[in-house]
Amino acid sequence: MNILMTNHHLNLFRGSETATYTMAVALKNMGHEVYVFTGEPGHVADVLKTKGIKVSMNLEKWKDIKFDVVHCHHWPLAEMVRKQWKTLPMVYLSHGILPDLEKPPSFKVGVAIYAGVSEEVRDMLVDEYSIDEDDVRIMRNAVNCERFKQDVLIADRPQRIIALSNHFLPHCAAVVREACKRLGYKFWLVGLETTPVWDTESVINRSDLVITLGRGCLEAMACGRAVLVYDMHGGDGMLRPRNWEHIRRHNFSGRRFKINYDIDLMAKEIVGYSKEMGYQNREYVLEHHNANIEALKWVDLYKRAIEIGVP
Repeated sequence: MNILMTNHHLNLFRGSETATYTMAVALKNMGHEVYVFTGEPGHVADVLKTKGIKVSMNLEKWKDIKFDVVHCHHWPLAEMVRKQWKTLPMVYLSHGILPDLEKPPSFKVGVAIYAGVSEEVRDMLVDEYSIDEDDVRIMRNAVNCERFKQDVLIADRPQRIIALSNHFLPHCAAVVREACKRLGYKFWLVGLETTPVWDTESVINRSDLVITLGRGCLEAMACGRAVLVYDMHGGDGMLRPRNWEHIRRHNFSGRRFKINYDIDLMAKEIVGYSKEMGYQNREYVLEHHNANIEALKWVDLYKRAIEIGVP
């Protein structure tokens, strides 16, 4: 297939950028030709090019290419694609419920299939935008489990704790820092506001417990780390087999339980760490969020969109 993907920005190490990179590379490795249209190129665009994936800010440049399907992120780009190609089958994916860019296109652009990364996003599309539930699929965030893997075993006790976040608020950092100080554990913060890192797998593998949200949870789980969901939206607690399914309904965002941690509660949460969490988390991601498996699901969805055409 010739697959056109869109993502508004590819200049920062955030969720939709890394999601675009992960799936584009997985599809390329399956033998598909992948092109990515973006309004803001940058480091992620450069890395995509090293993988043999074409990236451009100009759709006109590709006007003569016969694309089979377009996999759209972000509504302004979906509208631009439709102006360029009137009959190209379109799949539109929303990554979240809060950013304006994640809303569906503001006018009818002939989307064959809508998708959301979680039940929470699906419900937004159905309830707030009156999209027929039968036209919405859940397509989970995916991780390259060959890149994100356990290089270093985690310790019996969580001596090295990191917060991996682009949005960690000062009061969140203060709560975790004081809890770790009380327990005698080392803590540091990694993210856009402090230390932007592309090779996050190397940072994750230097930790025992990762405090993060969204894709950060899946990347840390794939690396065999214990994971605590906590960030600007609140907390969902330590990831365990009994709560995986509940928390991922809100895409590991902290919005499932919205725990408002203080220092005492955070210390108690950290004490609940166990070494077995690392192995359990890795196995879960391999089965349910593996990019190689999810890419096959995307190809099936593309085929269905091609059958539907432009509504």
